Amino acid sequence: MVVEPPAVERRETLGAYLIPFSVWALAALATVVMWAFAPAHNVNGSCEGIGFGCSPSPRDTIAMFALFFGIPATIGWLGFCAIVTALLNKTMRAKWWVRGLVSLAICLTVSAIAVALILVAG
Repeated sequence: MVVEPPAVERRETLGAYLIPFSVWALAALATVVMWAFAPAHNVNGSCEGIGFGCSPSPRDTIAMFALFFGIPATIGWLGFCAIVTALLNKTMRAKWWVRGLVSLAICLTVSAIAVALILVAG
């Protein structure tokens, strides 16, 4: 027979995931809003596309950035944050929102270091 944990314990465990995943959702929403409001044609009248001196429109640039950078970054961010939050849930005796903020701080720090290393190496 499986005994369900009380709702308070479930909130204490799952609530910590809410903060880092909400930051990801806000970033995804910001990308969609930027894409929706970006011009579909180049402002200066230059040709659109890739190659032969042409450049993609701002809307296409955001879409390509989301495809080539956003999807791998999302997989890495969500995976890393899930692991960090699970470890903090097991080891840290604090309120769920404290564990969520600590998890967010760790994930943002590691992300910033990764971006800095990529920029330095490039």
